[in-house]
Amino acid sequence: MGRVTAAVEQLQTRLQLRRCTSVGAGVRVFGKVAVVDAGVRRLGARVTLDGSTCPIELKAEPGGELILGDDVHIDGGASVWACGRIVIGARVRIGAYCQILDSHFHIPGEDRHLRPQPTPVIVEDDVVLGPHSILLPGAHVGRGCVVHPRTVVTRRVPPHSEVRGVPATVRPRNP
Repeated sequence: MGRVTAAVEQLQTRLQLRRCTSVGAGVRVFGKVAVVDAGVRRLGARVTLDGSTCPIELKAEPGGELILGDDVHIDGGASVWACGRIVIGARVRIGAYCQILDSHFHIPGEDRHLRPQPTPVIVEDDVVLGPHSILLPGAHVGRGCVVHPRTVVTRRVPPHSEVRGVPATVRPRNP
């Protein structure tokens, strides 16, 4: 029975990630993952997408690039939307209902059909993004950081820091 379950799980994973540019070995999908648009999506090895409680959205606009490193874990309800470039490092944990965006999608006060230039978002290795946290265009979260729940990050965060609140305050992380 275990082999049949594993084969079904592997087939479901392949089916849901068929629109990705490349998928590493050992990637697992639970629940629903929406892979939309026509950009580049690269998933590293052993990535886990746990959409069992709520679907996960991996969106890369035409010309956009979304890269997930090895051993990344994304919880349900998370949304990663690349118009330009979003890079998520290895061993990153993305909590439930997180949003990662590299564009504001329109210029305030202007024609809503005019799009601003996207600004890359980078999350380095070994980062934890708490539930409901938001990374906006230009965010760069350094290695080993912890972003607490419901925090909005808009700028560079130094490695091994804790970030919390709106507006976000940054403190060195206790070892």
